[in-house]
Amino acid sequence: MIIENVGHKVEIREMTPADAKLMAEQMRPIDKFEYMVQSGSDNIELAMEMVHDIATVSQCAYIDDELICCWGRFDRSIIMQECNPWMVATDKIEHKIAKRMFLKRSHETVRDLVGNFDRAWNQVYQGNKLTIRWLKWIGFEFSPDPEIISGHPFLRFEYGRAE
Repeated sequence: MIIENVGHKVEIREMTPADAKLMAEQMRPIDKFEYMVQSGSDNIELAMEMVHDIATVSQCAYIDDELICCWGRFDRSIIMQECNPWMVATDKIEHKIAKRMFLKRSHETVRDLVGNFDRAWNQVYQGNKLTIRWLKWIGFEFSPDPEIISGHPFLRFEYGRAE
């Protein structure tokens, strides 16, 4: 879907292997860190290929042909109606137009992504303050105590009813 907005071309589309490769090359350092700690591997390109291959939903956003972010979800359990949403971004998400478009579409995108599930959850590195602030703004709730993964504190966040 291509949207013209105040002289800027915004494109939201299904993530392709080429998008996954580009994201691996341009990913924000904090997002790379999270992937490396949680996966135990520093091969970000392979991680993004796997995300593309196994995610139930995977999309990406470009503004003026520049990759801004990729997001999606993994369906965890059909019986329990549970999923894991995910998102990674490039440093371009900090630019004024990208930030405005991202925030403008965030609530609707998250509702579409996890709205049919009773519960959506994942983990974020406790030092990823920008992402934590955004997740709280969207309506995710956080566990008070971090889980330690490879010596690093991660906070569990969830959306929907807790079981």
